[in-house]
Amino acid sequence: MIVDNCIENAKALFKELEGEFYPFGYVIKNDASAMPYYVDIDVEFPDGNEVIKQLATSLASEIKKGKYIQGAVCSLNRKEMEGVTFEFLDIKTLDFKGDAKDYVALISPDYINYTFEVIDISDYIGTINAYNLNN
Repeated sequence: MIVDNCIENAKALFKELEGEFYPFGYVIKNDASAMPYYVDIDVEFPDGNEVIKQLATSLASEIKKGKYIQGAVCSLNRKEMEGVTFEFLDIKTLDFKGDAKDYVALISPDYINYTFEVIDISDYIGTINAYNLNN
């Protein structure tokens, strides 16, 4: 499942970059192999929202062309609720049929193992300020 690939890539980036990284994409190719997906932005320190927008636009285009069967845009987010700050990996997927889903992988405070708990929030998308891949 592409969500598992996204989480494994995020874990590796977390450890390598000490808990911070720019949004990234992940794709499933037609031969069912998976790989990270990035966009080239000509700015040294781009705005994360701009990276998300460019990833989503590029992935949607490539999927429509038939280059990939599924893609995901992954970004780190923080949300404060009732005085507690939660960190999560926001994962938005899109497949060749146009089906989009949104997942949140909660990041535990265990910064040694970087454990994640995945929650499918497709039915609750209004609760998180999410970017729609179909835009």
